Amino acid sequence: METVRSVFTIVSLLTFFAIVLWAFGAPGKRRAAAANADLLSDDDRAHLRNHETG
Repeated sequence: METVRSVFTIVSLLTFFAIVLWAFGAPGKRRAAAANADLLSDDDRAHLRNHETG
């Protein structure tokens, strides 16, 4: 039973590190940069002016 627990722990850690590397790899950075650029390029002031009540 102890061996199964050890193997499960090692597999879980390897999976965690694989997900972290996948998330912070080059494709993830490109998607994050594109999302940030999209958020920063959106002009919220025009939207707010159209919905002002006062």
